[in-house]
Amino acid sequence: MLNATEKLLFSRELERLRIEADGAPKEYSTYRHYLIKQITLLETVLNNENKG
Repeated sequence: MLNATEKLLFSRELERLRIEADGAPKEYSTYRHYLIKQITLLETVLNNENKG
């Protein structure tokens, strides 16, 4: 289980990744794909923590 500090850090990292993915040039599709996978992973972790 994540404590409150870890949840906050995950949330901040999630927001940072979203901003970076939104601003990534279209020609960096592999990098954008990587960012989207990271975002999905963090969202899954946070959603599981909120349910648990």
